[in-house]
Amino acid sequence: MNQIRVIETTKTTKTTEYTDPLMTIGAYAEAVGLSPSALRYYDQIGLLHPDHVDAHNGYRYYATPTVRRARRIRDLREVDVPLDVLRRVLDGDPELAAAELDELATDRERAGLQAAAALRRTARALREVPSTATEPVRLNGPVLADALRAAGSMAAPDEPFDRVLVDLDGDHVDVVATDRFRMFTHRIPVPPGHGGHGRLGIPLSRLADASDWLDGVDHVVIIAEDGELRLTDDDHDTDDHDDTDHDHLPVDPADISGFPDHTQFLSAYASRDHRLLLTRGAVLTALATDDEFIGLAIDAGGATLAGARVPGRVLGAEPGTELRFTTALLREAVTAMPGDQLLVLFGDTVRPVLLQAPAAPGRNVVIMPARPETADSVPVDAHR
Repeated sequence: MNQIRVIETTKTTKTTEYTDPLMTIGAYAEAVGLSPSALRYYDQIGLLHPDHVDAHNGYRYYATPTVRRARRIRDLREVDVPLDVLRRVLDGDPELAAAELDELATDRERAGLQAAAALRRTARALREVPSTATEPVRLNGPVLADALRAAGSMAAPDEPFDRVLVDLDGDHVDVVATDRFRMFTHRIPVPPGHGGHGRLGIPLSRLADASDWLDGVDHVVIIAEDGELRLTDDDHDTDDHDDTDHDHLPVDPADISGFPDHTQFLSAYASRDHRLLLTRGAVLTALATDDEFIGLAIDAGGATLAGARVPGRVLGAEPGTELRFTTALLREAVTAMPGDQLLVLFGDTVRPVLLQAPAAPGRNVVIMPARPETADSVPVDAHR
C-alpha cells in the first residue's frame, strides 16, 4: 500500500492539482466541491468509494484519479440529475448516457419554457388595467388568415410548438409561432373602442382549415371570455353570445399553457444597433441554393449572400461583418416577409437577428444565426 500523506488546502483554493497518492476527506472535499457528508453519502450508495479507510480510526482517504468522477457527480447533482441516470452516466455506455442526458435537457428546456410563460402571464395580468371596451374586436378576416399562414411556416411538429397563438392583449392582436430556432410575430392593431384580453391556440394540423374559414369572412369578431378567445363571423349578431346562431372558427383550440412569452423576445431584440436594408427579391434568389448553411457578408454597398450580390443600404452595420444562417430556416423566414425590402437588425454575429418588412410594420421574425464554430443553429431563447 502507498504511504499516506495528509494533503491540506486553503479555503480560497477551488481546484488543486494533487501529485500525492492519497488525500484526506477534507482536502478531497475542497478539491472536488463536495462536502464531507456528501462524500460519505455517495460512498454508502455506491457512487464514489474512498480508496482507503484507516482500520484504526475510520478516516477516509481518496486518490487523485477519482477527482474527475467526483466533479462529474457534483455537476450533475447540482442540476438535479436523478441518481439512476447518474449511475448510467458514470458507469454505462458513454453514447447511451449522452443520448439520455440530451433527452433530459430537452425535457428541462420545455418545462422551463412552460414555467416562464406561466409566470409572465400572471405578471402581465397583475399589471393589466381592466378593459373599458364596450365592443368586441372586429378584424379583417383575410388579413388574419394571411398572418396565420405565414406563422405556420415557422411552427414545429413537436409539442408545445405545433400550434399558432392568437393573443388579444388590449389594443392589439398578436399572431405568434416558433420552432425554437425562429419566432414569428405579426401584430394587428385593434380599432379604438374595442379590446379585451385572451389567448387562442390553433393546432398546426388545422391551420389550413382556420385560414380558409377566415378567407371567407369579411370581418371576424374576436370575443374574449375568461382569458380565452372565440372567433365568429361578423355577418351574425354577436350581442347575445348564442353559440348556435353564429358561424364559428371550425377548429378546436389547442393548449397554449407551455407556449413561450413572445412579448419578452420583441422587447429584447427590437433595439439592435446594426441595421441592414436589403432588396428582398435578391435575397430570395440567393437563397435558392442546396447549401445547408449560408453566409451574409456585409459591405459598404449592401451585402453578398452565398456569393451573390444583394443591393441595399448599411445603417450602422460594420462592413466586413458576416452572419451565418441555416439556409432553409432563413429562406422560410424571408418568404414570410412581404414587400420589396427586408430590414435586418442585429447586435453581433452570434446573438438572435431580427427580420422586419417595411411593407408590413407589425411583422417580425427573430432567427438564430448558425454558430461559427459548428455552423449549427441554437434556440432563440439561448441568449436571453
